[in-house]
Amino acid sequence: MEESIIRHIEHKDIRELILISKEMHKEGGYSWLPYSSEKMNQLFRKCLKFDMVTCIVAEKDNKVIGYMIVVIQDYFFNYKKMCSDLGLYILKEYRKNIRTPIKMVKLAEEWATERDVQELFFGNTMNVKNDKIKKFYEFQGFTTIGHVFKKKVN
Repeated sequence: MEESIIRHIEHKDIRELILISKEMHKEGGYSWLPYSSEKMNQLFRKCLKFDMVTCIVAEKDNKVIGYMIVVIQDYFFNYKKMCSDLGLYILKEYRKNIRTPIKMVKLAEEWATERDVQELFFGNTMNVKNDKIKKFYEFQGFTTIGHVFKKKVN
């Protein structure tokens, strides 16, 4: 079985990434909200342009099969930096190979470490139906902290 290639976003990826992000939206916990291809286009273009946000791309057989967007920001109480994800998604038919998302997280960690972050905060904020997420991150040395609470108001 040929391994996936894990790399940073390139301009040529944007069209495929927009299609994949639409799949993530449909499958995730925010599918009740509208989806905007234009908004995703803007986000992927920011990943090409700015140093504190990137998109990690998984590719197999010259096809983009997934992505992970990560951003760096200051802690709210000092000027040290932390890195968090906006989402990690792999198309359903490619999820059997656990090495692909592990390599994506590793590249995100390397990228963030080069930018002097103190911690990584990754999770399942898109709420894609996957009960294995906690084990996936713990396997890579992450610990669970706190809780995320959500309440619809409109």
